[in-house]
Amino acid sequence: MTSPIYTAVEAFKKESKTTDELVHKINIYIHDHANSLPEKYNPKSIIESRFTPAEEAFEKGIVSCGAMANISATMLRHLGFKIKLIHGECDSSVDHAWISLQNNEAGSWKEYDLTSKNEELRAGHKIKSTVDSWDEIRDQIVKDHVTMRDRRIEKGIATTIVSVVIPNYNRKDKVVEAIQSAIDQKFNGMEILVIDDGSTDGTAEFLKSLNLPIKIITKPNGGVSSARNVGIKNAKGKYVAFLDSDDLWLSGKIQAQVDFLESHPYIPLVYTDQYLNIDGKNLDVTRFKRNPPKDNMLLSAFVDLVPIHTSTVMMRWAVFNELGMFSEELGIHEDSELWNRISNKYKLGFIPEVLGVYRWQEDAEHLMSAKNKQKFVDEGIKYLKLYRENKNRTLTPDEEKSYEESERIILDIENKLKNK
Repeated sequence: MTSPIYTAVEAFKKESKTTDELVHKINIYIHDHANSLPEKYNPKSIIESRFTPAEEAFEKGIVSCGAMANISATMLRHLGFKIKLIHGECDSSVDHAWISLQNNEAGSWKEYDLTSKNEELRAGHKIKSTVDSWDEIRDQIVKDHVTMRDRRIEKGIATTIVSVVIPNYNRKDKVVEAIQSAIDQKFNGMEILVIDDGSTDGTAEFLKSLNLPIKIITKPNGGVSSARNVGIKNAKGKYVAFLDSDDLWLSGKIQAQVDFLESHPYIPLVYTDQYLNIDGKNLDVTRFKRNPPKDNMLLSAFVDLVPIHTSTVMMRWAVFNELGMFSEELGIHEDSELWNRISNKYKLGFIPEVLGVYRWQEDAEHLMSAKNKQKFVDEGIKYLKLYRENKNRTLTPDEEKSYEESERIILDIENKLKNK
């Protein structure tokens, strides 16, 4: 079936006295269609935003600058116009797109920006590439998007350097302490996002009443991975730091990690040492006093035993765009799975300072508690499946050995459960 965009543009051609009027009608038509849809559609990545075919992008209501340029170019080409797609930037955006059209009568070229009023070019527009298809500069577009947040901060368009993501489920009292430990970092250019994962204890309403410098995002209960991922999607910073709702940060953590990542541009993740707190007391033995830190997690988490805790981690936002977010297939082991995925391509960074507190006694749902051992087994099987799939290659002898040993560990726990 012919897409409605072609029928529409043929009608616009008959109604329009000038090319400018034609382009304006196209712009209004695309936006009106998107606004008429029951739900706003948000592209999941720059790939979907720029490279979805025009007809499909129109049907979904994608109105990003790249999609608008592609849809309008497709409609105008249908009428015989010569069109170029332009990839560049402007004062308000470091990753922008618009079109250039050759007037059939005058033969001259004119540029149009379908994301601005009256299709006028935005101030400070600068062309990087002029192409017939976005596919010609696919690598450049992806690279520019990955570094977009860094360049927005450099140009003064954005001021958020670090986004703190705190997932919460029914920890109304404890989450306030976690939030305060983040506020106490006193880091300029930091936002705090609390993702309330369908709490039934009134957490969201309680936090709103405190008027804290935080943003509260509520969602239906979906587990910690989905909560963290919502935080990642809403994050404005070039770096993302995670803090579980029952853990604490110590003074200087954010500054130390930002300094590390700024001075190590090829490392996407840095973690720190951490106190283990039981019954309100910090143990003398910290997380890494007996477990030496490593710069990768290539082996299975069951045998590698790199105790990287999520509350100690800060990551570049760009790595999520490149390698994906936390797996929502997993109820537990989701952090280890992500560390594995990142280690397949990059080294990890470590700061040998105790800059956080893991409060063990607050974690009543600890994965090795009696009632959760079966879940540990079931999720462990799913984790190992993802571990092998994500390698996308033959496992090394050490990796294969770790995989087989992990299977034995899981089988042993499962057999003990059956024999009880």
